[in-house]
Amino acid sequence: MSQKPDDLEAVRAICIALEPFDETERGKIIKWASERIGIKSITPLPAPNTSPPTSGGKDIKTFLEEKNPTSANQLVAAVAYYYKFEAPASEKKNAITKDDLMEASRKANRERPKNPNVILVNAKEYGLVDKVGTGAYEINAVGENLVAVSMPGSGHGNSGIKKSSPKTKNIAKKKK
Repeated sequence: MSQKPDDLEAVRAICIALEPFDETERGKIIKWASERIGIKSITPLPAPNTSPPTSGGKDIKTFLEEKNPTSANQLVAAVAYYYKFEAPASEKKNAITKDDLMEASRKANRERPKNPNVILVNAKEYGLVDKVGTGAYEINAVGENLVAVSMPGSGHGNSGIKKSSPKTKNIAKKKK
């Protein structure tokens, strides 16, 4: 049985490949690649709402209940997204730390992460946030799309660990 392709893995690969190019070159490359694979037109996803909420913003508990993160990686992305885009103006911040993650969990009546620093690093390695300073992480485009488009109910970002294929497991058994 074949596994469903991971769309966020494809996004990560594209972002890495385009990183060395400037914005104009990236646009050309995406246009050419789209034409090459038969995509007639690209309809971009709506950008996350970056304007201040009219009602003064949601609280973190309500936001996390709505998004329902099902993994530590999803929790990091959701908390980072909340503080960047959804929090009341007085609480907005571009980057989060382990303290923000712990405080968000406390306020949302969620189990506190046992190793918040490790969870932040794992979310970075999974490609949902970028490190922007000592212990500080900012949500990136992949993380934004996960939270804005795929949550709740997404199967993405669950562990950050790739499972080995049956073939890899058989090879490992033979070596023992």
